[in-house]
Amino acid sequence: YILSLIPLITSLSGKHMLAEQGIINLSESAFKNQSMIHLDGEWELYWGQFIMPDQFTNSSISQSLQYINVPSTWNSSNQKKLGINNTGFATYRLIVK
Repeated sequence: YILSLIPLITSLSGKHMLAEQGIINLSESAFKNQSMIHLDGEWELYWGQFIMPDQFTNSSISQSLQYINVPSTWNSSNQKKLGINNTGFATYRLIVK
């Protein structure tokens, strides 16, 4: 699977929602007109792993869970604290409610 960080096309009445701990809640948003919803904030990150959607039920996966701010670069000071560098691969996950 290839993750595409394309914003949802819709409206949030001017609010800029942020994801927290891998979840963004859009359930109470007023969707009007067509503009963008940015999916910025804390996304789940599983460094050095390709995880299929059905594998998230496996409890051992949560042991490698980290959070990363999106958008950001892998080599910023925040990512250095996570023990990742500017080369490698990962699974990003965001739950949209």
